[in-house]
Amino acid sequence: MLAKEVLDSVDVIKDMYIRAVTCARIGERLAKEGNPLYKEAFLKAVDIAEKIDDPVLMLKALLSLGFSMRKAGIKAYGKIYRKVMESIADLPPEAADEVLGTAVMYSISLGRIDEAIEYAISIQNPALRDKALLVIVRKNTSLIEKDRIKIAYRIRKSKLAVEYIKDEAVKSKALLEIIRSYILMESYANAISTILEIKKREWAKQAFKEVVMKLSSRGVLGEYAGMLVDVAQKLIKKFDADFRIELAMAFSIAGEGRKAVELIRMEADDPTPDLIDVAKRLFEIDRSALIGFMKGLRLQEAREVGKVILNAVLESPESVDPVFVVSVARLSRSDEVWVKAARYLVQIGNIKEAWRIATSLQSDRLRSIVLASIAHRLVREGEIEKAIDAALEVRDPKISSMLVAEILVGAMDVVKKRVSENG
Repeated sequence: MLAKEVLDSVDVIKDMYIRAVTCARIGERLAKEGNPLYKEAFLKAVDIAEKIDDPVLMLKALLSLGFSMRKAGIKAYGKIYRKVMESIADLPPEAADEVLGTAVMYSISLGRIDEAIEYAISIQNPALRDKALLVIVRKNTSLIEKDRIKIAYRIRKSKLAVEYIKDEAVKSKALLEIIRSYILMESYANAISTILEIKKREWAKQAFKEVVMKLSSRGVLGEYAGMLVDVAQKLIKKFDADFRIELAMAFSIAGEGRKAVELIRMEADDPTPDLIDVAKRLFEIDRSALIGFMKGLRLQEAREVGKVILNAVLESPESVDPVFVVSVARLSRSDEVWVKAARYLVQIGNIKEAWRIATSLQSDRLRSIVLASIAHRLVREGEIEKAIDAALEVRDPKISSMLVAEILVGAMDVVKKRVSENG
């Protein structure tokens, strides 16, 4: 089928709007191919659009025509858009907003951010206007990701769009986009300071977390850690004290455990409960970050955190790596925590390592607890002689005797089971 036949066949389309848009798209293709028939296609699109009874659909069809002309490099598209903008004045506000919203989307698709902002701020419905402006800012960020030319210019345009946004939730989302743009620009100080402009708690938390993670991945977090701590303190005062936990989590996950601890300690009479809170959350989502966090703790803090973490380990030992457990015990520097680590090792069947820990403990009481755990495990495994050896290692004669007695009584169950199994 020849191009002329294709163009003539558009007349079979019953819907006038679709017919006009189709003519415009064919005209765009023809113009790009250098086929002079493109003029006829565009003129036909204009003629069809102007015959549409619904004024909103008519103007949308003309916008689509202008869009196709602009993509084809036809300068006359500007006349089409001006005609549409003049005609909007005769429409009711709701209808005018609908057309303007369409104009915004076409301008964004063309990368013409100035025009998009101009159309967006003309929308009378505040919610629709804010939504359109947010779309513009997001598009600008995506353009920066694809093309680093004119980054500063694009950020200025995004900031201009944000100035017109009234709803704080929408503005917070838009500011997050500007922060992302600053990071792409490697303007990290501006990215950090912009966080303070966000007035919605959840978006401020998201922005802070993203900045910390991005700076960490780029190897510059240490350079800006002080500035981030200052911003964190201001955010805590701006929102609430609980926000301190969220920000400390962000630092920890990014590998700045010591900064997280520092943040928790600031202006806290007793930081231990919050330190434990952060540690418990890290235990659930990032145990590597928890080890880094514990390295920043003082002795007593580390002991309290270690106890809580290893209590959690003992509740579900099968889901925990032994290396992690031993690391927590070492950082806790507490025999009580080492006992919990040894009990965990007994639970997973690592008797040798648990025995090593037991023999290193100075407290007879704690040593007895571990050896008793080892002995009971050995009995369950049918290793009666080894269980008795473990019991005899207990230094307190009375406790040792009671443990051996218990083992021997338990051994009867093992003997009975073996006899039953052998028939």
